[in-house]
Amino acid sequence: MYNNSQMSWDFESDIIPVFNVSCVTGEGLEDLTNFIKNLSPYNVNSADSDSESCLFQIDETFRVAGLNEPVLGGLLVKGAIALGTRLLVGPLPDGEFSPVKVVSLHRNKAPCCLVRASQSASLTLAPSTNRSPPLPHLRPGMVLISVWDQPHATLFFSGNCVNSISCDCNIFWFSNNCPCRKCKTNMYYKRNNGREGQRFTDKRYSVCAI
Repeated sequence: MYNNSQMSWDFESDIIPVFNVSCVTGEGLEDLTNFIKNLSPYNVNSADSDSESCLFQIDETFRVAGLNEPVLGGLLVKGAIALGTRLLVGPLPDGEFSPVKVVSLHRNKAPCCLVRASQSASLTLAPSTNRSPPLPHLRPGMVLISVWDQPHATLFFSGNCVNSISCDCNIFWFSNNCPCRKCKTNMYYKRNNGREGQRFTDKRYSVCAI
């Protein structure tokens, strides 16, 4: 039987507490509620240890009275986010990502401790550490992504070739700090059939052909 003088419970213990509670008189209910009240926090949903990387799409930003930072609303595409999770937000105008941490989480206008993939949520951010840069300007279209993913921004759009032979094409720009370090020093487009099209030299960008 559970001893009412025990103020905390050891989750590593093999002992299972048992409570005699009367549904008629309520006898023993106080012991049960005291036990639950004195339970120490048990973290079973550490998002930082999730094997799948995190990707949160920012669909809207809005202000709430009493908060200095904007509230971000969007969809968690994959992974999990918990309070205190450290992430990267971006891309910024220079193509970089800024380190941040989650300081509040809400689902269905109610506070929550964890958001999982395919769930919509709203959250607020703060700089990851005291030495981190201040929060950048946040806008719809940005993403929150796991720190270990080491993201790199890429400009992309689709269009139609205007020539005698009509074809669809995709145009990519990769910044010069592409991590593969095997980039070609020009920008190019590829036709949808996979064949490489005409090259356009541009010293500002390089394209990863891997």
